[in-house]
Amino acid sequence: MKIIIISTLTILLLISCNKEPKFEYKYDNNDDLFKCSSVDMELIKEAVYAFEEYLKEYYIFQGPKSVHNGLNNYWKISITNRLPAIEYINPHIIKLRDILKNETSLWITKNDKTILNFNHPIMDCISKNLIDLELKNLFDFLRNSNTFSSEVFLASLKWADKRIKDDKAFETYLVLDTFYARILNVDFNNLEESIKTNRKNIAKKKLREEGSEKIIKNNLELFK
Repeated sequence: MKIIIISTLTILLLISCNKEPKFEYKYDNNDDLFKCSSVDMELIKEAVYAFEEYLKEYYIFQGPKSVHNGLNNYWKISITNRLPAIEYINPHIIKLRDILKNETSLWITKNDKTILNFNHPIMDCISKNLIDLELKNLFDFLRNSNTFSSEVFLASLKWADKRIKDDKAFETYLVLDTFYARILNVDFNNLEESIKTNRKNIAKKKLREEGSEKIIKNNLELFK
């Protein structure tokens, strides 16, 4: 009888040890973002508020540590295709990234690049909750015409733009599309190599842009 009890306890202990620890939500007491019945909004909420803490910690160079100031500095990253400062991303965000990555319908992979799925239900909810009507119309137009990209959508905006002030729906879009989507496939176990690759990609893009500007300038010279 003792052998059976000991064996049972041993099995239970092994199962307990092998079971992955439950993810701990840190921001569940924070204000809700908006309603979206078909989406796990507790997860999205956690992702947004974790991003805000990351901003306050690493994207404020002077002045008070506020989300507004952090977003003001992050804006320069968001309007390009650059990676955020991945060297400062904490384990909680990495875990969130992994959980979000498992939400396979939230993403689309094309040519080895994973992007946000603009037909996902969360995008419908973001659209419904955008405060500014003009911005909502642009958002919907780009989605419906399958031409959505962060560079196009954000091109006419500045972070100080009153149309997006205190708009949690807009911030949710920004967080998913310009932060989590971009770090989705980053190898945090080989961070140094990821940083080097990111810097190379930035340099290549800059050279392409400079080359394009030079070609345009040379062509304009022909018409003088």
